[in-house]
Amino acid sequence: MAYLGWKYLFYILLACVGLQLILLYLFVPETQFRRDRRYETDEIVHDDLKNLARVEQRHDDHLEFASETGLAQVTTADTSRTFEAPPPKKTFWQEKAMFTGSHSDENMLQLLVAPFAVCTNLFVAWNVVVTGTITATYVAGLWPFPSML
Repeated sequence: MAYLGWKYLFYILLACVGLQLILLYLFVPETQFRRDRRYETDEIVHDDLKNLARVEQRHDDHLEFASETGLAQVTTADTSRTFEAPPPKKTFWQEKAMFTGSHSDENMLQLLVAPFAVCTNLFVAWNVVVTGTITATYVAGLWPFPSML
């Protein structure tokens, strides 16, 4: 390999990155998990953990019954909310689907504007400008020693 020259390193890198991309697609599934709203205790006004434990135990009992009978939703007696039963485990090829549904209930416009809204913070904007300038000048070969290039 020593006689190939430095340009062939990029071709070897391209083959390795291509192999890595294929392995990533095959063996790293999407790990998005949408937690039930009742577990978001930081948004609950009053923390009644004993009641939550009772509801959770009742919910688990109903889930076992629902999985045996094939019901899709379970309603608990203590609350007026309806809790979804967890979906059945997907097969290997179902996990590889290109589109598996919506992963967020957020407004799309809000998701698009959020990164720019974060940059209105002076410290974030300064960090973006400084790191962008350093990276651009390093890639362009202007820094730190342009005469050595």
